[in-house]
Amino acid sequence: MIRYLTSEVRAFNNLKNLPLIAAFFGIGLGMMLGASFGRFRRWLPVAALLLFSIIRFAAFLHLPVVDISWNYAIGASAPGVFWRVVSTLRFLSLTLFLLGLVVFLFVALGSLVGEQLESARPIRTYGVNLAGSLAGMVLFSALSFFNFGPTVWLLVGFALLVPFFVHQRAGLFVLAFTLAVVAIPESGTFWSPYYRIDFAPIVPAGASQPSAYSVVTNHIWHQWAADASPEFLRRYPDAIPNR
Repeated sequence: MIRYLTSEVRAFNNLKNLPLIAAFFGIGLGMMLGASFGRFRRWLPVAALLLFSIIRFAAFLHLPVVDISWNYAIGASAPGVFWRVVSTLRFLSLTLFLLGLVVFLFVALGSLVGEQLESARPIRTYGVNLAGSLAGMVLFSALSFFNFGPTVWLLVGFALLVPFFVHQRAGLFVLAFTLAVVAIPESGTFWSPYYRIDFAPIVPAGASQPSAYSVVTNHIWHQWAADASPEFLRRYPDAIPNR
């Protein structure tokens, strides 16, 4: 959750602790409520669909550019007080809305854990819970190490949820549909162990090879890898970005 949300929605790029706090708060509250909150299990797939669909289409919705960057504007380019207030309210609304969805999703997940904790011996279930936490860290580290992206992350996570929804076909369908939405391919997009990387060739008109490759990490431009060879520059003196 922390990695996917902060990679796709720029508002969280410097606020990675907020999804962490929201997740811990939600799962802790769900565990405390336990079986009494179990009826909200049916809403877990719906919350997952809404949250992960927003994250997947964040670029289409222009969410990555929502931040408070007006703080850095100076001189004539600085917006007026009205637009600063509007920008701030938009930033806060988006942040709180997404954090609310994170909390709700993890409350539902925590309630599943709480049900199990209430139905068995505390020491044994706590040991299983702790082992599961450690296994989860190892598993996600492995998924990241091998450059897998959100589709595989959610495939593994949803697969682990199947036993809890085996008798709820509608819930399983929603989880499968959520996975299909996230799996919609994005050309030139890769996931390193740390960043989402968008890699695109820049080919000048009439050229048979790119003048450069644009590298964008987490929706923020990072660098160009440019062909600066004398032969290419002589042949295409106005090629972008070589010029």
